[in-house]
Amino acid sequence: MIGNETFLREENIAFNNREERERLYQEGKTVVMVSIDSKVAGLIAQADTLKEGAIELITSLKK
Repeated sequence: MIGNETFLREENIAFNNREERERLYQEGKTVVMVSIDSKVAGLIAQADTLKEGAIELITSLKK
């Protein structure tokens, strides 16, 4: 099963490594958990990166 912490908790799947998850969240990543046999087997972390020029574009749009 794959999902976020809320989904896995609703499915009664416990997650014990909260420090690792919190570290990934602090890095601005979206964390998805993978469970096998009702136990978390791993984490998938993904991050969006800004395209070059995105900050300048947003700044100019605000003006």
